[in-house]
Amino acid sequence: MSLFLILEFVAVLEFVAVLEFVAVLEFVAVLEFVAVLEFVAVLECVAVLECDAVLEFVAVLECDAVL
Repeated sequence: MSLFLILEFVAVLEFVAVLEFVAVLEFVAVLEFVAVLEFVAVLECVAVLECDAVLEFVAVLECDAVL
């Protein structure tokens, strides 16, 4: 094997390693993005539940006031 072929082979291996590293970073970024979306969805759900609870409480108070 000539030195040029060895260098070419090493360059290909380094290129593949970089591609794999970038793929891992993209995968991690997607996981973090999904985690953020899930967290936002949970917060929205909690906000809706709290809003419902407040509305029910106000309705009960209004009902008591009417009675």
